[in-house]
Amino acid sequence: MKIDHRFSERYSLNGRYVFGQGDQNFPLSAGNGSPLNPYQTVVPTRVQLAGLNFSQTYSSRFINETRIGYNRFKQLFSPLDEGFDPASVGLVTGVKSLPTIVVGGFVSLGASATIPRGRVSSGYQFVDNLTWIRGPHTLKWGGEFRRALIASFNDVNGRGRINFTASSNPTQNLADFLAGFPSSGTTILRGGTRRATYTNNFGLFFGNSLIVAITTTVISVSLSAMMAYAFARFAFPGKNLLFYSLLLTLMIPGLMLVIPQFLLAKNLDLLDSRQGLVFVYIATSLALNTYILRAFFEQLPRELE
Repeated sequence: MKIDHRFSERYSLNGRYVFGQGDQNFPLSAGNGSPLNPYQTVVPTRVQLAGLNFSQTYSSRFINETRIGYNRFKQLFSPLDEGFDPASVGLVTGVKSLPTIVVGGFVSLGASATIPRGRVSSGYQFVDNLTWIRGPHTLKWGGEFRRALIASFNDVNGRGRINFTASSNPTQNLADFLAGFPSSGTTILRGGTRRATYTNNFGLFFGNSLIVAITTTVISVSLSAMMAYAFARFAFPGKNLLFYSLLLTLMIPGLMLVIPQFLLAKNLDLLDSRQGLVFVYIATSLALNTYILRAFFEQLPRELE
């Protein structure tokens, strides 16, 4: 769901809400879970994302943005036979669903001993930042508040686990199973495994575009000057082909480079960083700078070198 509303030339509001839900059924082998269909694991998942962005343009030099965000992730792992009462077959465990029954040398019965379990993760975010353009500087400062919450439970062996694994001989283990003689490791656990944790994070920030501009200029001019000097003064195989290939990159529209640049920055772990911004600025300016500086070096008399 999307909301875009402009109150006036100075104030606008944008909102987004995304909802997703899915269900999975699969055999969970961890915790000696049975691969048989009646004992598969059911995993319902629900995801919710919401955000509001309120923009305030006070003048051509002052812009303020206020953002509010919320996200929630819920995922549960439960046995497919959670409605089955083991007491109906003589196993009084006090809970529903067949215990995990392990018979050495044979396929186990019952869902994984690691379920039921699940978690609900949610987060809240509030950000406000002010942008002030002053001459060659673009100054940004503001603050951020984040609250992350996790509520989880993990009932390992909560449905019970019965082992018949005392012997290396599968036939003997089967005989123990039929006779009702479990081996060590047989257990059923009780207790509260619910856990709820949260963190509050506060942050203040200040940024100046001059830092990025100076770093980009120094590195870009240095690299371009070395390349341009080589093209202007040295003769080497493929020189013209390499130079004109460099110029061809100037004909590529900038919008076509947005997605490749994003993917490259993501793979290099440079997203949301000054280093990533400097990297993109340098890469997009090298060709033009080299072209201009090559013409400059070619006009310089060699006697001055």
